[in-house]
Amino acid sequence: MTIEGSFTIPFELCSQYGFDTEPLPDFIPSKFGTEIILRKGGQWVSELRLYNPGVGTTKLKWGQAFNNHPLIEYSVRQFLIEELKLKCTFHGYRLFADLIGNLSLNISLNETKTEAFVSNWIIEKAIESFELNQALYSCIVNYANFCVEEEYWGFSERLLWQLSATRLPKRLSKSKKFLDSMLDPVQGPYNQQEIVAITNALAKENITIKDRALILLCRDLAPRPIQLALLQETDFISDIRGDYLRVPRVKGFKRSALRRTKNNHTERPLTEEIASDLKSLIASNQAVFELLDAYLEEYCRIHKIPFIAPPRPLFPRIACSEGMIALYLDGKSRAYTYHSITSKVSKHIRNLSQKLQVSRPGNTETDFLEIGSYRFRRTKATSMAIQGYTPEDVAYALDHSSISSVKHYFRFSRDLIDFVNLAASSSIEMNQMVSAWTGRFAEAREPGAKEIRLNQIDSLGICLNTEICEFHPTVTCYACPKFRAYKDANHRNALINIITVKDALETDSSGPVKGQLDVAIAMARECIKAQDRDLDNE
Repeated sequence: MTIEGSFTIPFELCSQYGFDTEPLPDFIPSKFGTEIILRKGGQWVSELRLYNPGVGTTKLKWGQAFNNHPLIEYSVRQFLIEELKLKCTFHGYRLFADLIGNLSLNISLNETKTEAFVSNWIIEKAIESFELNQALYSCIVNYANFCVEEEYWGFSERLLWQLSATRLPKRLSKSKKFLDSMLDPVQGPYNQQEIVAITNALAKENITIKDRALILLCRDLAPRPIQLALLQETDFISDIRGDYLRVPRVKGFKRSALRRTKNNHTERPLTEEIASDLKSLIASNQAVFELLDAYLEEYCRIHKIPFIAPPRPLFPRIACSEGMIALYLDGKSRAYTYHSITSKVSKHIRNLSQKLQVSRPGNTETDFLEIGSYRFRRTKATSMAIQGYTPEDVAYALDHSSISSVKHYFRFSRDLIDFVNLAASSSIEMNQMVSAWTGRFAEAREPGAKEIRLNQIDSLGICLNTEICEFHPTVTCYACPKFRAYKDANHRNALINIITVKDALETDSSGPVKGQLDVAIAMARECIKAQDRDLDNE
């Protein structure tokens, strides 16, 4: 049935089922301050629309009845109105709306029988959804609590007691799920060789400045796609302190509604490499904004609306659309007119798998490494946990509101550590390491660069790092992208030195240290090969 006419629930239904006699509102405020329209022209709108900054517009059917029984129909409608005032998304509610339509309740049943029937149905669906879909399970339980609190006909405290006493199926533990994903070579964290290979692949001619900026930000800062979508040019700061990026915080019940509100961000220091790329990205975006501005200016001219240029995101939308006009006309959403959305950013990063074409170890040349923002997040969290950072440090770095979301990184097994620190073993990886030295030999000491010495006589190369280095020189330098080896240095003695250190720590060191030394040994050997090749060519 279609709900038409007045939005006041019929008085006889209010008396029978305990509904409020107040008319239902025309709109409700969203968590982001925008309006969710419930009716237009005396009719329910066909669907509710919620704009979530950085995510886009989500929809929920509304014009058609949820259930043929008036008790269920109006209780569900009242429940959704209250819930959607506090939620950032319709996730779970769409499934709940479809599910509640399957509740077939005889309107002639008395209150006792109605209560028994509805209670059994709710408990049955709660058990079914508990293991399959947490969002749907939460909606079912919240609906039951809402109806009991509102004292609707056919709902009593007995239902809540039955729900709390119900034995629910055991879910696969988060730790087990987490470990399975962390050991997954497709979706798990990258090991050190893979990070090096991805970084080297950014030098390919088909890689744009946008591609580079996305990968480097994911590699070093590990933001979510939604955080990348929310970034604006003004978030990039360069002052006497150095280069910084203000990354919006999006996790937590309160913070999730703030989005780009002032002070709802963390300042993350940037390397010179990323800062330089962001400057180039901002310059290259100029052409995109000229196109978007022209489209909006023309619309404003036709409709005699003053044009005010919206803020410029770092990763803007690439095409004009009617949705862009709708955002511009809504004063509370205007700041996001030119922004892309999280799904577009995620897709762009995933598509880089084919552009970068980093071969997966031990596989064919057409089987490329999967590139994904969440793989970089798992890599950063795992690396921080292995290096001894606290759960609070990891939660802050990954923008989690509590340590409960990161504690699994501190429960990994020796298998996980070995996986993350897997030493280079395939010929493909070795070839990548040889190519990594192309153009990296230094002829002489550069101004401002530190010289790396094996002893008081032998100089190995120069270090372009301008900050204090936390690693051991002559041991881990070969695996560092800021190290420039001298073409005529005695790298064979340096290799012997690293192997000696590794042998000395063989029994006492942890997996991470061994992994670092293995990478350094592999890179030193390939440095020697590259050195020999260059000398042969002279």
